[in-house]
Amino acid sequence: MYKFLAIAAAAMLSTSALAAGTTTTGSGEPGSDAKFQAAVSAIKAKQFESAIPLLQEVQTRFPNSADVNNYLGYTHRKVGKPNIALGFYQAALKINPNHRGAHEYLGELYVEQKDLPKAKEQLAALEKICGKCEESEDLKRHIDKGM
Repeated sequence: MYKFLAIAAAAMLSTSALAAGTTTTGSGEPGSDAKFQAAVSAIKAKQFESAIPLLQEVQTRFPNSADVNNYLGYTHRKVGKPNIALGFYQAALKINPNHRGAHEYLGELYVEQKDLPKAKEQLAALEKICGKCEESEDLKRHIDKGM
């Protein structure tokens, strides 16, 4: 019974992180790490500047986390540092080539940079991974707005 409750609690925590990107549950991921959850809360509150140092600290303990790299990309993009964001998205995808959040946000970055062919590549990758999922639909809307 305790194991079931622990799994249910972890699932609820990871679900709350979805507001700013897809999280994964693979090895090397922070999951319910308190600093990671604090960073996700800051991101949800659009406090991107304050989320960055939290994520950097988490990254020292979880260097192979696609989720942390994805969120570092997202926060840097939101504070106007697209080149730094690009590196984090690429790192997330190197760790987990099927990370839906990283594909979505990388595509959004390309839309912001007016590089629609690269954005469409990310959309195609998402559609291959998950079909018509939330991330692919969100990216499609960004691409349509960017045209």
